[in-house]
Amino acid sequence: MISDYIKKEILELVSLIVYITLVIGSFSLFFLFGGGGIEKSEILTKNNFYIPYGIIFLFGIVSLKIAGMFIFGKSNASQEGSIIHDPEQSPIGRFLIIKNPFLLAFFSIILFSLIAWFFTNQQTFFVQSINYEQQFTLGADLFFSVYPASPSETLGALFLISLYGFILSLLVLKNKLPKYLFIILFIIGSIIISAIFGIINHYARYGFDEVAIQNVAVFWSFGGLITAITGSVIPFLILHDVNNFFFKLAKLFSSDIITFITFTIIGILFLGFLLIYLRIRKKRINNIKI
Repeated sequence: MISDYIKKEILELVSLIVYITLVIGSFSLFFLFGGGGIEKSEILTKNNFYIPYGIIFLFGIVSLKIAGMFIFGKSNASQEGSIIHDPEQSPIGRFLIIKNPFLLAFFSIILFSLIAWFFTNQQTFFVQSINYEQQFTLGADLFFSVYPASPSETLGALFLISLYGFILSLLVLKNKLPKYLFIILFIIGSIIISAIFGIINHYARYGFDEVAIQNVAVFWSFGGLITAITGSVIPFLILHDVNNFFFKLAKLFSSDIITFITFTIIGILFLGFLLIYLRIRKKRINNIKI
């Protein structure tokens, strides 16, 4: 009989694989051929680069997770190091919003949409996508501003963070590193690793600009921080997607329209978040009574 621990780990793996396959594979190809993206050389080049790029890093993350399952097992799951959605490895993982992946996703979209909306009004963005003339549908235009680049790039940082955490976890397992020091080193290292990766990636794709690099360093450092303290890839993936999405919105629409879109989305998501939260709370109360 398969244990609850194995079921949870497999569900994490399958969920990440399905999500990434859809957004950097199936949907990207759909919009490439169906939305007119194939007619634009920048988009075609972008897809040809980022689809295999994302798949390679996804394979790396999945491999680390599978290795962690065999090496650490249920008894040492809280110090496994490799991350998909593992709040038990997080210093704040006991909170319901962090523990439940749906609540975390809803909360992340709401929070980062508000932040992105604020920066949109200031005309400030931490990460910018390639600018090109719109020659296809509005939906395809918005899609290509986010995918496949955003998740593929984020997966690179997430893989390096997981690899670093995996190595630290082996040291803990061999009693060469205390658990409290693991947490401290993991948080600090995740911030540094993510920042370095983001700067190198930005330089390789867009060239060097001192102001832009400073913004990129802050953005990717924050991504590494929220990954380490939540023990989940969800917030960082959403953060990057939302930033790129709002960057394109600012190019296509006026601030009034962006404000309307933002708070409409937030309103719908907040209702969804509240319904899921109340359902989980009710289920917990019923279990306690039993």
